[in-house]
Amino acid sequence: MLNVVTNSFCCSGNVCAYIDPNMGSLLLQLLFGGLAALFVVVKLYWRKVVSIFVKTKDEETGDSK
Repeated sequence: MLNVVTNSFCCSGNVCAYIDPNMGSLLLQLLFGGLAALFVVVKLYWRKVVSIFVKTKDEETGDSK
């Protein structure tokens, strides 16, 4: 399977393709959408990540409720 994929990319001839002006807009939307999704994921899991590295007062004194 890998051989077929490699040969199709390496052994292709002259390709008459172009990137139209709409492609730039599509790529910007993809970039901004990906960044927005990344920020949402970071915001949702920020406290869980920080709690791994930061001790609370209860953990420092050994008190448990």
